[in-house]
Amino acid sequence: MDNIPFYAPIVSVDDIIDADLVVNEWVFSSVMKLGGHSTIRVISYGAGLVTTVRKELAVLGCRTELSNVPTLFAVDIPPSVDYALVISLLERYVAAGSLDYEESSIQHQ
Repeated sequence: MDNIPFYAPIVSVDDIIDADLVVNEWVFSSVMKLGGHSTIRVISYGAGLVTTVRKELAVLGCRTELSNVPTLFAVDIPPSVDYALVISLLERYVAAGSLDYEESSIQHQ
């Protein structure tokens, strides 16, 4: 996986996956080898907050990608980043009622 997955569960950046060609489209089949990254999806309850949170995550060492929904973005957490710090940051916004998140593929220990 080169990109941060938005909708596919159980996969993260640097995972090696198997896919089948079905009617001219590649369809995910399985994860062959884990890459060590974790993936979280975040939904913000205000468009103005998206840029702020993405910048804060970048400071921690995470990459993010916007989806086709302006308030939804995916977060790549590399193995070198402290997962607990990322969750702590997001939980502050959750407590304020500003966003919510979903742990999609967690490979951190």
